[in-house]
Amino acid sequence: MGSSGINAEYMGCTMKAGFEVFSLLGVRPKLFAQAGILDSLTKLLRNPSDEHIKSEALKVLFVLCRELPEFARELSVRGIPILLREELLQHTQGVKMLSNLVVEVLKVICCILESDEEASSELNKDCIVNALLNCINFGKRTTKIEALRCLCGLSSRFGKHDTSAFTALINLLQKAMGEKDEEMTALCLTAVSYYAKFPKYLEFLEALEGFITSLLASIGITPKEMDNTFFAKYCQRSMLNLLKSLSKTKEQRARLITEGITFEIVPGLNSECADVRADCIDLLHLYISDTDTGELKMLLKRLLLMLSDSEAKVILRTLKCMQDMVKSSELVRVMIESDGVGKLMSLLTSVNDEVVMETAELLVVLMQSEEARGTFVKSDGIILVFSFIVLLLVLI
Repeated sequence: MGSSGINAEYMGCTMKAGFEVFSLLGVRPKLFAQAGILDSLTKLLRNPSDEHIKSEALKVLFVLCRELPEFARELSVRGIPILLREELLQHTQGVKMLSNLVVEVLKVICCILESDEEASSELNKDCIVNALLNCINFGKRTTKIEALRCLCGLSSRFGKHDTSAFTALINLLQKAMGEKDEEMTALCLTAVSYYAKFPKYLEFLEALEGFITSLLASIGITPKEMDNTFFAKYCQRSMLNLLKSLSKTKEQRARLITEGITFEIVPGLNSECADVRADCIDLLHLYISDTDTGELKMLLKRLLLMLSDSEAKVILRTLKCMQDMVKSSELVRVMIESDGVGKLMSLLTSVNDEVVMETAELLVVLMQSEEARGTFVKSDGIILVFSFIVLLLVLI
């Protein structure tokens, strides 16, 4: 082995050792930064001959950028974003098999984007969008995730009319759904839901005729026909986030009601994930004022079952939702006929103070109904409430 090969192997081992030290010590990256390691790392990154050294150097650089935002900003001053962009292009253009170096480059780019907004002007070029899409098409799972993170990191800085990456992303999502590619569907839907937080992309999304309909039909809140549980949950959370972005105005909600949105949300109440159940209730709450009474009656009966949920946050959101529902005399009757008053009174003994207070507030609203008051008296509710008041006085 020649001297250059020995030096390359030596430097690669040194960088790997540095990465292991970071992993073990965690809190010490600042010491390495202060020791002038950036000069050495920059030289290694500019070395065109050895991919192994670059890969190990990028791992160290990633840890430093992740732990020290000021370090990431210093990279921009030294022109590292441009260097990384060129490195990414070199390894993605006209390539069907991506090297392991690509994912290390993507990780550092993500860190720089998170720490330095100015860096996006150097990274935000048509060429890098194409490179990232190439990573999503041909990369391994880790590469795909990092590429999508980069796309999301760049999304808030794209110009108002620059929807090329977003359009490509939607095309990828539709293709993945058509091919039943669960991994790609989950990854692309997550990125689309992130983009939809920004008005310029939300408007573009709403203008795509039939897009939301196809999403609801193929995925819904409870992903249909997905074998992989991990990807199904990924899609579930992303779909909820997307629908939240699409449900902010009365016009948006009216459009989704015609798509049968409430019927798509209800199955999510059976999710094993408490966060999903709670988010579904929040979404349903948004649609109460726009939903017809007949549908609300069925919805109220379903929500009454949620009062027995094991998670306090789910119960709390159910109670808040019901407070708006029982303003209708017809829904109060449904509440009474379904033993809603009894279910509420049982919550007054909850160990969670917030649940007790929200329950008391809902009962106050219900007591404006003569029929509810009669049910309350017959079920010894007065005794329970009197005990509750005494307990409050003792605690005060």
